[in-house]
Amino acid sequence: MTDIRIYHNPSCSKSRGALEILRDRGMEADVVEYLKAPPTKADIERIIDAIDEDATKLVRTDDDKFKRL
Repeated sequence: MTDIRIYHNPSCSKSRGALEILRDRGMEADVVEYLKAPPTKADIERIIDAIDEDATKLVRTDDDKFKRL
């Protein structure tokens, strides 16, 4: 296991781009395809605790699914 974990969506160009940047820099990441293996509540809490931003920055508020919810 590596120190870097990326929650990845292979259909997302930004997600693919992030992986490409890591690989171009010779970095390995623990890749989790979150649509197949969604993060647990504990995973999400660890992520929120680890960032210096407001948790709402992690949410795509313009996404149709978010708007429906």
